[in-house]
Amino acid sequence: MVIIDYYRNLSAKQKIQFRDQAMAITGWARSTFFYKMQHGNLQPLEISALEELIKTITYDRED
Repeated sequence: MVIIDYYRNLSAKQKIQFRDQAMAITGWARSTFFYKMQHGNLQPLEISALEELIKTITYDRED
């Protein structure tokens, strides 16, 4: 699955949780995160880190 497609299919609450964790892992600023999600110009190490996050992330319940 493409990381950007994965992100687009998340709920609004899940996007926030994913964004916060991705920023913590990569060291990106918020603006960098949104730029990379919009344009998809991820480096191999970034792809690897985000794929691992996708495998391991647990989201809060949506009540």
